[in-house]
Amino acid sequence: MRPSPDPSAIYALINTRNISWCTTALDTTASSLRHNYVTRVHGRCICSVIDTELAAQPSTSSISQPSLWHARRDVRRIIFGTWALVAGYVVWGAVIFHSTGPGLGGGAQADGSVRVVLAWWVWYPVIATTQGSLTLVLHFAEVVVSSLRDEATWREAAGARGPWLSSNPVRNVFSSWTSVFLLAAKPFLHWMFSLCCDMALIQGDYTQSESEAVTNMHWYLSMGATQIWNLSIALDLFAALLTLLARQRPQGPQPATYGHIQTLANLVDEWPADGAERLWWGHKGSYTVVGSGFESGGESAKWYHAGTSGRPLPPVRIEGLYA
Repeated sequence: MRPSPDPSAIYALINTRNISWCTTALDTTASSLRHNYVTRVHGRCICSVIDTELAAQPSTSSISQPSLWHARRDVRRIIFGTWALVAGYVVWGAVIFHSTGPGLGGGAQADGSVRVVLAWWVWYPVIATTQGSLTLVLHFAEVVVSSLRDEATWREAAGARGPWLSSNPVRNVFSSWTSVFLLAAKPFLHWMFSLCCDMALIQGDYTQSESEAVTNMHWYLSMGATQIWNLSIALDLFAALLTLLARQRPQGPQPATYGHIQTLANLVDEWPADGAERLWWGHKGSYTVVGSGFESGGESAKWYHAGTSGRPLPPVRIEGLYA
C-alpha cells in the first residue's frame, strides 16, 4: 500500500510564498531585500550583529569581532543544553550501574548490563526521552554550525577571492569542515546510543524473585552502564568542540554577522550587477560632513564609508570613523 501524501503539506507548499530556495545567508538577504521583507538602514556600515540595538553613529572598526557565543543567546542555550545532556547520561549510567538487585525485574548480567523487564508503556517513554533528547541536541547543533558556516562565507568578502552569491547547497555543506563534522557526528552518536539499549522478547530464563520463576514471554530492555558512559564521553567531546568553536572570535575589522539578515542588509550597500557572481567588502572612500555635532563641536568632520562591490576593494582603515 502506497502512503498517501499529506494534504496539509501540499497546501502549505502551494500557498506559501518561497522567496529563495538557497540556504546561504547572502542569497537569502538579497531575496529579502528584493521582496521588501527587510530594509537597509544607512549609517551602519561598520556595525556588527551585537550592535543592532544601538543607534547609528560614526564609529571605528575593531581588530577582532564578537564570538558566536557572545552574539547569540540561542547558541548559548543550545550549548548549555548539550552539556546538560552529557550530565544526564552520566547520571543515567550511574543509575544502571547501581541497579543490581531484582527490584527492576531482571538484575545485573554477566556483560555488565542490567536487564529490565517492563511493559511497553513504561520502556517506550524511557527510550523516547533518552534518544529524543539526543536527537534534539544534534538538531539544535545545526544552528551553531550553520551560523559559523554563514560567518565563514561572509568573511571571504574581505579576502582576495570573495564569496559566491549563489552556490550549490551540497557544495556549501561539504566545503565546510564543521558541517562535515556534524554530518558524521549525528549517525555516529546515534549508533553509540544503540549500543546502550537492547530489546528482545524472551521466555523466563531468569527469576522475578528468589522463589518465583518467570515462565511467560516478556519484552526486556537491557541497558549497559559502560556503553552509556562511552556515549557520555563521545557527547562530551562533541560539546567541548561545539563550545570551542562558538567562543572563537573572528579576527579583522569586517563586522561579524553570523547569518543575521538585517545586519547583512545594512553592510551590503551594493549588490553585484547581473553576471557577477562574487562579492567583496572593504573601504569605499570618504566624505566630509559639516556641522555633524559628533566629537567635532559642530565643525566639519571626515567620515569614511565601508561597503560591498562586485570587484575587490581595499581594506578599511582601523583608525577611521565609518558611517
